[in-house]
Amino acid sequence: MDGNGASTQQLSAAVEALHGPSAPQREAANAWLAEFVRSDAAWEAGVALLDAGHGAQLQFFGANMVLVKVRSSWASLPAEAQGQLTAAVSGKFQALLAAPQVEAVVVERVCLALAAMAARGGPATLQGFAGQALQLARDSCDAGDLGRLRCGTDLLTAVAEEVQTHLMRPQQQPALEALSAAANDVLSVLGVALNRALDAPEGGERAAVGAIKCFQAWLGVNSSDSFVALVSAGELWHSHRTLFDSLLAALGSHNSQLLEVLGETLVMAFGNSTGKSVSSEVEEAALRAGAQGVLQHRGRVMSQAGEPFCRAAGVAAAAMTETAPEGFAGTFPEAVPLVDMMLECLQRPEQSAADSALQYLTCLDFVPMADRDPALQQPMYARMLPLLLRHAQYPEDFTTWEECLSVDQEAFESFREQALAEGFETAYNVLRMQFLMFCGSALAEAQSWQAAEAALLAIRVAAEDAVPRALEASDDPSEDNADAVATTRYLADLFSALASGTGAASRHGDHPEVAAAAARVVAACSDWFAAERAAPLEAVMTMLLRSLSVPQAARPAARAFRSLCLKCSGHLATPASLAALTPAVSATSQHLRLVDRQALAEGLARLGGRLPAAEAAEAGVNLVTPALQLLQRLLDGSGHQPTEAVLQAASDELMVIATIFQCYESKRGAGGLTSALHRQEPPADEARGQMLRAVYTVLDALLQRPAWRANETAVTAVCEVYGHVMCAVKQSVEGLLPTLVTSLDLAFQATQFAAPLQALADAADVAADAPPAAGALHSAFGSAVSVLGPVFQEGRVSERQDVAAAGLGLVEAVLRAAPQLLLPSPQLPQALGWCCAAAGVREGAPVAAAVSLLHRLVNPQPGGVTSPTHFQAQYPQLRQSISQQGEGITFTVLRALCDTAPRNQMRPLGLLLHSLLAQYGGPAAGWLASSLRSSELQGVMGHQMTEDDCSRFYSIATRTPPLPPMRFSALVIDFANIARGEATGDMLLSYEL
Repeated sequence: MDGNGASTQQLSAAVEALHGPSAPQREAANAWLAEFVRSDAAWEAGVALLDAGHGAQLQFFGANMVLVKVRSSWASLPAEAQGQLTAAVSGKFQALLAAPQVEAVVVERVCLALAAMAARGGPATLQGFAGQALQLARDSCDAGDLGRLRCGTDLLTAVAEEVQTHLMRPQQQPALEALSAAANDVLSVLGVALNRALDAPEGGERAAVGAIKCFQAWLGVNSSDSFVALVSAGELWHSHRTLFDSLLAALGSHNSQLLEVLGETLVMAFGNSTGKSVSSEVEEAALRAGAQGVLQHRGRVMSQAGEPFCRAAGVAAAAMTETAPEGFAGTFPEAVPLVDMMLECLQRPEQSAADSALQYLTCLDFVPMADRDPALQQPMYARMLPLLLRHAQYPEDFTTWEECLSVDQEAFESFREQALAEGFETAYNVLRMQFLMFCGSALAEAQSWQAAEAALLAIRVAAEDAVPRALEASDDPSEDNADAVATTRYLADLFSALASGTGAASRHGDHPEVAAAAARVVAACSDWFAAERAAPLEAVMTMLLRSLSVPQAARPAARAFRSLCLKCSGHLATPASLAALTPAVSATSQHLRLVDRQALAEGLARLGGRLPAAEAAEAGVNLVTPALQLLQRLLDGSGHQPTEAVLQAASDELMVIATIFQCYESKRGAGGLTSALHRQEPPADEARGQMLRAVYTVLDALLQRPAWRANETAVTAVCEVYGHVMCAVKQSVEGLLPTLVTSLDLAFQATQFAAPLQALADAADVAADAPPAAGALHSAFGSAVSVLGPVFQEGRVSERQDVAAAGLGLVEAVLRAAPQLLLPSPQLPQALGWCCAAAGVREGAPVAAAVSLLHRLVNPQPGGVTSPTHFQAQYPQLRQSISQQGEGITFTVLRALCDTAPRNQMRPLGLLLHSLLAQYGGPAAGWLASSLRSSELQGVMGHQMTEDDCSRFYSIATRTPPLPPMRFSALVIDFANIARGEATGDMLLSYEL
């Protein structure tokens, strides 16, 4: 670009194209603008776009471009250029103020740019800027010019936020000190400004919002403690009464935006009662004055537009109560009226009003009942409960969430499961049986399914505390035991009514949402079913099986079924129960989603695993047979080109089989499949052999078909099954393990999917100490290395990140379980090269796998069947290989830290560097020094990094005695943040102490 005029014209066209209808033009404009913003020409062009002749869209873009440049490149400009730019933007700002009409967003963005410049100019510049902005606000307030007043408060807001949010820590502290010197004057002007804005007959609301936002921003300007507000409630009330009173008076506004900002600000203002300049009595007086200010507007609660007020008043009152809970629980005269007001807020239909009121009411939970006003004990919760139940109800016209447009699903469910659940929990623990009886009556008398479902929700929440109480029932005549006995009787009656499908309590039981809620109550009470002999367990299991056919209730019913199987196995783990449950589940589960089928399969498998060995094996065959039969039908009927639907159906069956094996093998020592195989009990071996051969036969047939083998979902599912089967067949007489390893080897060679590699890694621990399988593992490992080579050597790690991560995982598994396969082979140097290739990408999985493998190589331990003597014999070769590639490894670690590594891998990389220095001493220090001097590494470091920073880092990293590992990793992260432009060299100074 050859001049400012040309730059401006091109910018105008690019910005217009960026917001135009053509997607290719938008992409091209975005790419051009992104490149232009990085150029030096962007400074002058951005200022030029602020001229009044340009539209608001261009003016905003220009202001934003200047702001971005200031935050990223201000330090690179000479002082003279900084002064010229500041003067130019200030001139444009004055012109905007004088313009008859200008968009507010443009003025706000220019304010941000000016504030960013001032914040980086040092304390004196910052104080001068704050003084000028303060004078503008003061003069505008005196003149009654609300438009210019908003500009003045916007400048003050911008500078406070810039210092707190966008300055590096070393620059932030002196900047906060500079602003703190002007804080009292700012608060004084804001009090007058807010008062004038609220009294203005028209146009004052925007100025009032600006003043409130400004106060909120300046509350964070605390040079002594960034986590504590600038002033406490008492200091504000004592020294800035006009601002204090005006904030509370603003609660009378009908402007929803103002009330939203006001609520946030009052939370900050009343959330700090530890002022240094006033007494605790003054702080208490301020809180009471705040409560009186809220109560002054109580008449607005039930007004037509009362919802925004309730939100603001609720959060403000909650902040006061968190500060002085004892006072607002009864010792303050305002305590009971404030609770009455919050209960009135709960009467409103809006969720947001109820949420804010609950924030206040739950703050009282910190005060014991005995220390509260009597009205705030049981009577308060008895008044709350019906209101909570009403808010828990689904919308009156609700059918499905897809058709519900009046309520947001995520917000509604979050409100029920968090705010309302907390309210129900507290109410139950205060009211106990009164709570349960009320909810039971609400369920029995419900006139709608919504009311019935809400009652079940409340009972389910209460069950978390009610069930442990019921389990304590005894013959003790005490009041607590009477409550426990009554709770047990209540639960027995409730579940009998729900399971029977008759009576008032089950009036709406056929509605899908009510059926789902009932299943959730069952799951919540599974411990009670396990312990209580009178529990209607069989009837409830039948109810759950019935609910599986209801789509909305299927998932909670499946989860409840699994929970009862786990908790009540002592009652259900019998051949007769399994014989009845297995076909019932099979008949109802085919239409279910996979996750629900897996829950049912897990429940039944846990029961089967509790049976004696022979019966457990037979139950396992019965459980896995339906899925195997369906899988065989899919194979037989699909021909050579199965459809996606057939492939997905087959994958689902495979995952169900995997779940069954997983749950059986987890019951070692409890008579399960795996423990029996390890004991090699003859009566059970044949049944288990039949089961395993059946699984293998079908799975092997699947992998032999090219069309099936080409589908990653199907192959992944097969490997998931193999991973569990391999644990089960270890030491079995069938000797399937070598065959399975070979199958996985062939599957990976044919597909190059990640799943076979992951299964081979799982197999390494099992196969390493079985001679026939060890040979198969050796062969599989060698062929996998051959296939994986091009992925790492041709720079395809990012493209095949799942395969790369799985390949490194296999190498680590072999190193852990059978290092003799790796240490004496030429594959070791190759594996180190793979690690360097994977650690240098931006994707998290390959980096994590590479770092994990390098950790094991740098800190080797004998493992698998390798004897310590054999390990020691191969150890020098390992050290030699790492020494030969040590500089490359060190450089890769540093480059990843400074540029490419995901943040969650920075600490593991730091610990790896610590291990290198600890294990390899002087040579490793040389690798580090050479890497730090590398021009390639310097090229990825930001301009913040200096040669002194590198020297200081090297000196600290290699000092004697060395830093502890976690302290060392913190050093490395701080060093990396300097290179990434997110910190300065001052971060390293503390490590020299």
